[in-house]
Amino acid sequence: MTPLLTATWLPPDGSGIEAVALLRRLLRKAKQEQLPLPEALLQRSRIPNTLPQLDADRLAPALGLAVLRDTLISVATAAPPGEELPQLIARGLLRPQICFRDPVAMVATLRWRDPRGRPARGAVAVASFEEALALLEQVAPVVEAWLALPAVLPIDLDVLAQDPGRTVRALMAQIGIVQEKPGETAGFVRDWNQRPREPLPAAPLSGGEAEAVRARFGALHARFVAAAEAAESAAEEE
Repeated sequence: MTPLLTATWLPPDGSGIEAVALLRRLLRKAKQEQLPLPEALLQRSRIPNTLPQLDADRLAPALGLAVLRDTLISVATAAPPGEELPQLIARGLLRPQICFRDPVAMVATLRWRDPRGRPARGAVAVASFEEALALLEQVAPVVEAWLALPAVLPIDLDVLAQDPGRTVRALMAQIGIVQEKPGETAGFVRDWNQRPREPLPAAPLSGGEAEAVRARFGALHARFVAAAEAAESAAEEE
């Protein structure tokens, strides 16, 4: 069955914006119109169709719109997966993704401020290194819950930045997008690489701070990277 929704979990440093943009460009190329959901369902965000929760009150209207317009709609969230997601995945109606990257880089971006004191685009505002660590402490069990979902695709944002073709092929395999012409996927990746890009800002950490982040979140990051690599390898074999 062709899914009706994709649901992408975004980390708190704003780094998942690129992954959602890539996914939606890929869906539009596959003639899957990206329709705006009713504003009453959404939270305020730079990313369209961002849901504050993945509950029945929000997912049911999104599914209804996808059925009505015969398209696959991408939604984003920073929320835990919720009890409805496994059921929708089992029925073939939804494909989940989770974005993550090096926690040291995440904390560095969370710490950054522009000259007017504003955080990075899409990032949660934190006042200190300790607040950034506390935020990742809150996020860690959410990441674990998403990784435990069946059919989840972990998107390693460090890989996406360096070799987006790997991410594109993994998304195509997960969603069921088939290359129609030889070289079509390579052309898509080439066009993606040629678009204007803004590097994520960062306030560098001290050696001690970086070690503290690795000590707390290194194992979680390693599990995530291993899961992402396994998904990419499976996609290459298809």
